[in-house]
Amino acid sequence: MIKKINTTTSTNLLKERVLEMATYNTYECVNIFDDNLLIGISGLWYSMRHYLGKSVEPDHVIIDKKYRGINLGKLFFE
Repeated sequence: MIKKINTTTSTNLLKERVLEMATYNTYECVNIFDDNLLIGISGLWYSMRHYLGKSVEPDHVIIDKKYRGINLGKLFFE
């Protein structure tokens, strides 16, 4: 799914980066499935802010085109 928003970076380099990110304790990848079909994905970055405390930043919420417009992206934030 990442390749859908990043068409210029090679698949191998994207895979390498994602595998490295998965080792960080400040990163999490969340997914939405329709049965066994991956239809949505987002990265979550956790941090500590002096003015807020613990926080999370979603990174690139991607919903498959066939499933857009039915509020699935909203599920990530409920």
